[in-house]
Amino acid sequence: MFENLINKVVNYWVIEGIIAETDEDIYAYGLDLLLFSAVNLIVILITALITGKLLESLLLIAVTIPLQMFGGSYHAKSHLNCFLIMYIGWWLAIGIAPNLDHMSAIFIAVCSLVLILCLAPVSHKNVPISSGQSKKMKVLVRIFTITFVVISVLLSDIFLGMQFFSNFIAVGLGAIALSMLAAKVKCSLLTPFA
Repeated sequence: MFENLINKVVNYWVIEGIIAETDEDIYAYGLDLLLFSAVNLIVILITALITGKLLESLLLIAVTIPLQMFGGSYHAKSHLNCFLIMYIGWWLAIGIAPNLDHMSAIFIAVCSLVLILCLAPVSHKNVPISSGQSKKMKVLVRIFTITFVVISVLLSDIFLGMQFFSNFIAVGLGAIALSMLAAKVKCSLLTPFA
C-alpha cells in the first residue's frame, strides 16, 4: 500500500547515513507496520466519530493495543485481510458489548485471562522473539491482563455499577484472547509435527 513511499524514505535514510544499508529491510518493515497501524487506527476513530461510538472505541483501543503489542496475536497474510479482520471485529465488539449483563462480562474477562496467561506471548515467524524478550513480554502481558480483568470486574454492576465500561474492557480482552488462540491454532496447523 505504501511500498513506494516507504522505499523512498528508507532509501533517503541510507543515502543520508541515518541508517546502515544492511538495516534497510528492518526499517522498511517497521515503517510499513507503523504506517499501516496508523491508517487502521485513523479509520476506526473516524468511523467511531461518525457513529457516535468514540468512547467505546477508545476503551477497546486502550485494552487491545498494549496486549497485542506485548502479547502478540493473529497475523493475516495481507494488510487488506488484517484491516478487514480488525474492522469487522471492531463492529462486532461495538455490537456485542452493550448487550452483556454483568455475569457475562465477568465470564468473558475471566476466560480471557486464562487464555491470555496460557498463550502469551504469541510469536510469529516474521517477528521472532528471543527467550529474554519472551520473559519480559510475558510479565508485561500478565500485568496488563490482570489489571484489565480487575478493572472490568470492579466496574461491573456488582461493585461500582459502571457496567458500560466493564463490558467494553471485557470484550477487548476477549478479542485479544481469541486472536491469540487463532494465532496458536494457525501455527500448530502449519507445523503439526514440530
